[in-house]
Amino acid sequence: MPYDRQRLADPSLSRRPLIAEGLFSFDLGGSERVGASLAVEFVRRGYDVVCFAVYSSHGPIRTELEDQGVRCVDNSFLRRTRFVRRLTYPIALRRFLVAEGAAALHLHHVTSLVAAGPGPHLAGVRVVLTEHDLAELIRNPHYRSQALRACRRADVITVVYEKMLPFFLDELHVPTSRLQCIGNGVPIRKKDQTVGVAVRTRLGLPADSFVVLFAGRLAPVKNLRNMLSAFAQLQTNAANTHLVIAGDGPDRRLLEGLASALGISRAVRFLGFRSDVRELLCAADVFAMSSDSEGQPLALLEAMSSGVPCVSTAVGGIPELFGDSAGLLVPPNDPEALTEALRSLIANADLRNSLVTAANRRIVECHDPDTIVTRYLQALGLPSHWPASIGSPCPQQC
Repeated sequence: MPYDRQRLADPSLSRRPLIAEGLFSFDLGGSERVGASLAVEFVRRGYDVVCFAVYSSHGPIRTELEDQGVRCVDNSFLRRTRFVRRLTYPIALRRFLVAEGAAALHLHHVTSLVAAGPGPHLAGVRVVLTEHDLAELIRNPHYRSQALRACRRADVITVVYEKMLPFFLDELHVPTSRLQCIGNGVPIRKKDQTVGVAVRTRLGLPADSFVVLFAGRLAPVKNLRNMLSAFAQLQTNAANTHLVIAGDGPDRRLLEGLASALGISRAVRFLGFRSDVRELLCAADVFAMSSDSEGQPLALLEAMSSGVPCVSTAVGGIPELFGDSAGLLVPPNDPEALTEALRSLIANADLRNSLVTAANRRIVECHDPDTIVTRYLQALGLPSHWPASIGSPCPQQC
């Protein structure tokens, strides 16, 4: 049966609300990690949660969620017959949400809302959509026209950085009353030098070398060819440097071949997928990104929150994330500029320290995870904890 939202004002009369968290996929990715973290936190706040992925059935994120006690189900759009799934998936999603008695549905990326169709609306649940990146919406007119229709079905649309808002207002005609900016949240973590030494030893990195770290998918949009070119230039007068690349993806063989062709293979470590990125950050002197497109990358936030100075291409929400002084920005697809930024960080310990101090302040002020979770629950029309205090007001969205 659909959840009786009118009874939220008196938790003593109502069963515990269930939140359906609809990830884009169960594969490793930034939005998937955001959604998975929210699902875990919703459970800790007292809610029932069921997780599914719109575009996959299984993957490492599902394993991580189930290991933490979050129930996951196979509810993939891609599992249905190709030529009719646009019609059958909304029906199946409606049945699923009604059977679960869901109070709210949280989806990631407009394409998930397109696939969901009118199903959530017909199920009577509140729908919140979070968009993490505008690149495909800007590039693809057909997708943009689909998004224009689909966005009408969301009760609230959240974006991860402020400069995304005008696109939804002007291009997708979403009213201001249904738009919010909710950034990604990460906790502050103290850099553990002992862990860093142990990691360097395991990886065969000299204790006195300068280590540049990247963590993420090895995909074309990350433009790691630019990173390798910049690092090759850096090696000409900073030989005691190493580049550590944590992650996997379709570009791995190409990148390994490029490192060999540039003559830097001995100074580059391709680690593949790693579940210990937090430990790798303890061993890093700098975290670097060279992407052509980004939203608000969680890997960059985690580096900032872990006391690692950061340099990145000025794309997507990264300039907003860095503000005036929390990281160094370079133009996209400009290896010379990235080389010079890395050289300045190697040469200037005061600069590195100032970036870390500013990044720490920025994380505390704008990306506190408890505040982020509360804001998402408010967008979902739910109290910040369940059960809420007896007599406490029901959120305005109810």
